Amino acid sequence: KMKQRTFYLDNLCGLMLLYMIFIVHIAGQYNPCWVQITKAIFSCFMSWFFFKGGMMHRLQSMSEITLKSVKRLFVPYVIFLVIGFLLDVVRYHYEGIDVTRPVFYKNEIHTFLTTSIFRSTAASWFLLALFVVRLIFNALCPKVKPYVITIVFAVLSCMLWWLEKMRIEQQTSFYIPFYIGTMCHGLAVYSLGFSIKEKQFSKLWIFLAIAVEMLRFIVDSRIDFRTNNAGSNFFPLGIVYGMAGCVVFNCIFRRWLDFQIPLLTYIGRNSMVFYLMHYPIMIMSISLLKEQLHGIGPVSYSCIISGIVIVGLILSDLLFRIKKLHFIKESPIIDPIHPIFGRV
Repeated sequence: KMKQRTFYLDNLCGLMLLYMIFIVHIAGQYNPCWVQITKAIFSCFMSWFFFKGGMMHRLQSMSEITLKSVKRLFVPYVIFLVIGFLLDVVRYHYEGIDVTRPVFYKNEIHTFLTTSIFRSTAASWFLLALFVVRLIFNALCPKVKPYVITIVFAVLSCMLWWLEKMRIEQQTSFYIPFYIGTMCHGLAVYSLGFSIKEKQFSKLWIFLAIAVEMLRFIVDSRIDFRTNNAGSNFFPLGIVYGMAGCVVFNCIFRRWLDFQIPLLTYIGRNSMVFYLMHYPIMIMSISLLKEQLHGIGPVSYSCIISGIVIVGLILSDLLFRIKKLHFIKESPIIDPIHPIFGRV
């Protein structure tokens, strides 16, 4: 029997990317009311990418999954790390900072060690996090139940959040890079996606997820996934909300949007290009056009940056059609013909 491609995950991936690029990263800089409402609805967006990764995971030998993950995650991460550093040099030089002084390189090294990225290609953090999550999960899963992995690493993520919160409040020098907590959080969500990839569509899971989502609109708690930070919110509740949101969105899209939608499906299938390239295009545009954009209103500002990013992404998509660059274009968390996702 020929395996069929499912469209709902592609479509949802495309929607989440569009939301992240144009709402979180561009319009989110001035946070009008409609952006706040949208952020409340899509607050699970980063959790969803890890959740989907778990849904797609196939247990393999460690050597096999390591080779695949190095090629599809770690190598692009290193490439964009180098690009990020070079763009930082250009950007800071343009802004009048002396990039020949040792202090510049000291600050760049400090940024990398504490955040795992360089500012100009900050979105690449996800590649390293997913790389680590995939390998750890594949190593643990044959020996430990997935739900145990979810609970243990969710607790670890909460503990690291609390330690960082205490460090800031008490102003101590002890510091654990936040991306360790991010990876723990990602592994918890990834493992849940693996363990309920079919169960999530049952009436019980749908009911539980909707109930949790309704609670979120009464007692809000949002998490900045990348920095493993909840601000003044209650972090553990934010983890649960993120997981519930993944189930709700998957059920909605599987039920009503499991067909090809030209723009969303295409973006979802080519998610790595749009995800990795939007950030340097946006950051460099903001930096290089700083004087020209000074003083204009937030709506005009967002429209101009959005237009530049759209053009840049179209050109990037054409660039990454070059055969030698296909390893970056291929999304590491999309398996288009995974048998459990055939049409029902």
